[in-house]
Amino acid sequence: MAIRKRRLLLAGLVLAGLAVPVLRPSVEAVQPDPYFDRLAAALRNSAVQRPVALLDLDRVDANLAQIRAVLGRDAQYRATTKSLPSYELLRHVLSAMGSNRVMEFHAPYLRPLIEHWVQIDPSASQPGPTQLDILLGKPLPTGEVDAFYANPPPADKLAATRIRWLVDHESRLAEYLAIAQSRGQRLDIVIELDVGLHRGGVPHHDALRRMMATLAAHPTQLRFAGLMGYEGHVPYAPPLLQSSSAAQAQAFVDAQKQLAAYRDVLKKEFATLIHDEPLINSGGSKTFPRYRQNGTWQSPANELAIGSAVVKPADFDSELLSALQPALFIVEPVLKRLSPGPLPHAESIGALWAWWNRNRRDALFVYGGGWDVKPVYPRGLFSHPLYNTRPVDTRIPNQTLLNVAASHPIQPGDFVFYRPQQGDVIVQFDEVLLVRDGKLVGTFRPLPRRL
Repeated sequence: MAIRKRRLLLAGLVLAGLAVPVLRPSVEAVQPDPYFDRLAAALRNSAVQRPVALLDLDRVDANLAQIRAVLGRDAQYRATTKSLPSYELLRHVLSAMGSNRVMEFHAPYLRPLIEHWVQIDPSASQPGPTQLDILLGKPLPTGEVDAFYANPPPADKLAATRIRWLVDHESRLAEYLAIAQSRGQRLDIVIELDVGLHRGGVPHHDALRRMMATLAAHPTQLRFAGLMGYEGHVPYAPPLLQSSSAAQAQAFVDAQKQLAAYRDVLKKEFATLIHDEPLINSGGSKTFPRYRQNGTWQSPANELAIGSAVVKPADFDSELLSALQPALFIVEPVLKRLSPGPLPHAESIGALWAWWNRNRRDALFVYGGGWDVKPVYPRGLFSHPLYNTRPVDTRIPNQTLLNVAASHPIQPGDFVFYRPQQGDVIVQFDEVLLVRDGKLVGTFRPLPRRL
């Protein structure tokens, strides 16, 4: 019996030994990438030795060309400021798209946006035509709207700007009406529709009818300025009885049907309130390619709001957006390399883990941290879950820890390239370095803050 147990134990050890090379993670291959190596060389040539935000304008322009191809002549482009939080970047994007339309989400940004953007000829006796068209991306609290008119931009710049206030239900419309009456203003109103996101908005046709009737009854204080049917739920349609792509495609079709039904109510019953073609806003960076299929426009929307697709952060990786290129990177120099790289409070566990996964043999500490990003170059860099709560949200965030194999060539002074999850990460930097043809060509200044 004892001999049999020893044989079984020996057999188990042999099997375990054979399993180690099969189950043990292989060392990540490290391959040079000419694109990133050229960017690193440009940073070295400019003596950059700090964390920076890097924007590739060539890729931005290529992404804008993709967006223009989808929009064609069927829809106008509106830039979302929260995803492109830099006046210079917004000007670059809108100039390329031939648009003066922006979507703003934060009340304190309205006045500086208008003051920065609208340029009035001092020799002109009257302001020119609308130079900036602002659509609010969410219904603002009544107090914020009132505060804006209590301390508005200069009168000539305000006159050259169209602000479309978003209203999501009847009670808010009544509150906005009271502001218009007390301030002697006429407010342009865009009505938010619920087309499946269920984040507020008009839930049925009768509610739309009542709100339109309120607009009709107060023409000197309120003016109809369009509809918004945001379909942000479409990319997250659950694949219950069909594939994920089929579920998303069906969710998109359903949202457009609802939007079309609201539009039909508007045109049939309130034609006297509509001047020219009514604005019908929809879209988003994760869905815009769906609007044109086989060359045909698939929506009643005549305007799409798109921001993040211009720079394609990591949260926007999908098959649908495969034609777009990542254009925004966070770059940090490596400060230290420890070999081996122990973990505080878990030295033994860390050593065992590093033996099992050789990609965790050494530790790098880079200059900075706390960004919501993931490393993309060079390959073979790994966040450690015992040290980091998120990919690079470190215990001590002024120096990010990353693991590498002992054979990895990266050394102090080299650069780590990350892709941010969202484009608004640039507000954490004083400037954005611009790249064309692999060379640094200038800077953009981010907005001072973002909500």
